[in-house]
Amino acid sequence: AWLIMAHAVTGRAAEARRLLTEYGTVRPEEVQNRLGPYVRGYVALSEGKSQDAIAAFRQVRDQTYCYRCGLWELGLAFDLAGQPDSAAAAYETVANVPLLQDVVTFYLQWSLAPTLRRLGEIYEARGDRAKAAEYYGRFVMLWRDADPALQPAVREVRSRLARISSEGH
Repeated sequence: AWLIMAHAVTGRAAEARRLLTEYGTVRPEEVQNRLGPYVRGYVALSEGKSQDAIAAFRQVRDQTYCYRCGLWELGLAFDLAGQPDSAAAAYETVANVPLLQDVVTFYLQWSLAPTLRRLGEIYEARGDRAKAAEYYGRFVMLWRDADPALQPAVREVRSRLARISSEGH
């Protein structure tokens, strides 16, 4: 499952689809369990099939006890579908529900930063400077001590934050 998702995330949609088909033949019970919708969703995202991805990530939500799991990916699918309002709703849940369990903390390790950044972008595009500043600020605080390779993203968001803050005055 993780190999399929890695191929999907790195733009190898055809290989991800091939592996998913093989995986479903060899281990059909695993494709039906809680990892199945994740895998199908990631493959659909990599293929540009937003509606299939939306359906898969909604299934993740229906099959898991993790309140936020699948919501970042659902936001990505809504973004792919050109539905920023629905994307924002999914991302808001990722960004704003209190930590309740270890699986959520693990999930947030890779989803919280891009969620905060994307929410800032969505609200900036809407002209909601206050909300954009809130999410950009949270992103900057979260990644202020990030590895040097990630600092260009922090500088870019700081620049956006400074620009929207100066526009409000």
